[in-house]
Amino acid sequence: MSTSNEWIVAGSGSMTGRAPRAIRLRVPVCCDVTSQLNTGAVQVKDIAELTGTTVRTIRYYHQVGLLAVPPVRDGRRDYDLSHVARVGRVRWLADSGLPLAQISAALSVARDPTGGDQRDAVLTDLRATLDLLGERIEGLTAQRDRLVTLVATVEGGESLSPMPPRAAAFYDALAEAASDDTTRTGVRRERDFMELAYLRREVPPEAELLFAALDDQALTASLDAFSESLTSELSDEDVERIAAANVARMRDRFGERLPEVTQAIDTHAVRRLMDLFLATGNDRERRLGRAVLTKLLATIEEARGNDSH
Repeated sequence: MSTSNEWIVAGSGSMTGRAPRAIRLRVPVCCDVTSQLNTGAVQVKDIAELTGTTVRTIRYYHQVGLLAVPPVRDGRRDYDLSHVARVGRVRWLADSGLPLAQISAALSVARDPTGGDQRDAVLTDLRATLDLLGERIEGLTAQRDRLVTLVATVEGGESLSPMPPRAAAFYDALAEAASDDTTRTGVRRERDFMELAYLRREVPPEAELLFAALDDQALTASLDAFSESLTSELSDEDVERIAAANVARMRDRFGERLPEVTQAIDTHAVRRLMDLFLATGNDRERRLGRAVLTKLLATIEEARGNDSH
């Protein structure tokens, strides 16, 4: 009956917040690896197997100075237990998140309760790595939360979009109700812009109130505005009239919350959003965008003035 020796290589729980997990590798005694370790007759492939790594990795450790190159005997490198232990320690620190460039210094720190410059430097590296892992964990947690939201969105039969669900549903409704390709193209173009703006986090939070579900009358008015702004040549008077109508629709959608919104909204954020619109729009859109911005800022200032009296 074959028996085996059990070698334990430290794993890492750094990314999960759990205690490190030991990896147990069983090596058959028939290979006589343990006795060969005592005589320095183990080959690189045996070291790789014992430590759960690869021959290529061990050779890389040689290259960067993390593992001493053993003497050559009979045309091959012979490793001993010290090499196994060293590779195990390197893997343990690497799996804990420490960059390879810092591992050599970390392993060279002797046990010294009084500290010292070298120990302080290693502690700085370890704490910096810990902070970095904390940032990665926060990022992964946020990523997981977004995926949970995406799953819920698809399960609810809604389209995937970086916009809030209400905004996505708003543009879905407009596109579905559009009666011609030109209007649908205009809706799609505005939706693409809003998705970009949300991705850049340049949409004021108060803007979500604009995407409330549309009744038939509001839906028709919005589509008529799209159609007019896309299918005809616009004089300066047309631009002013369409811009005024757009801002009026915004006021209607804010409804009774208009005073609250105008007090809370950051006009610098409104300008940044419009700067993005002007940078990505065509000549017609830029003319309309400038006119809308002027009238919208005037509306905000007027509402703030009325609210202060």
